[in-house]
Amino acid sequence: MGRPSASLGDVEVGADGSDRRERSEKRRDDADLARLSRRQRRCSVAVFGAQYIVAQWDAAGHRRRLGPNHVVLEATGPSKNGFRTVVTVFSNGSVMVPFGSYAGQNTGIAIDSLTSDQFRKRADALFGFKGSERQARTQPAWLTPDNARRLLEFSQTVASEYAKALTASPGLPQEVVQAGGQPTATVVNPARANPDLSETPLEPAPVSSA
Repeated sequence: MGRPSASLGDVEVGADGSDRRERSEKRRDDADLARLSRRQRRCSVAVFGAQYIVAQWDAAGHRRRLGPNHVVLEATGPSKNGFRTVVTVFSNGSVMVPFGSYAGQNTGIAIDSLTSDQFRKRADALFGFKGSERQARTQPAWLTPDNARRLLEFSQTVASEYAKALTASPGLPQEVVQAGGQPTATVVNPARANPDLSETPLEPAPVSSA
């Protein structure tokens, strides 16, 4: 049998002289550090994915807008100002896909190829959606390196369909066609003149629908 422990005030000391309370607190601290480390790794992966997407989007000559904790990818398409939203990438690794916008919710101009059952099924499989959301958002930390590449392909498809719709719609108002024909340009928040999302706040973002 082991030697009994002695009590010194409210601190219990083991037979080997160690402070059991300190050991218990150290275990809790180690567990907290492990959880924090896992979160930091997820955040780092998400930021890397976001930076990859932004760099590739810029290289393709598309436009983007930076917010306090997100970046909106845009592409030339039929609308009053000549640009339409493709997807929104958040700093916590979640992605919002504006199916309502594809259907003309904001512009009144639906993109048929982006509202087809086939396209929606592909998007649901990629992002894990349920098939009914109009403004669908993934879980946080969705943007892994593999998913970043898939998201880029998805976004390029959307941009391509916007461009096709612009050139194949002679019935669109002339000002819409002219606006959409303008050269694309990268537009950023003047206060955030670089695509580094590592400084943006990380906040929980549950799946939501509109």
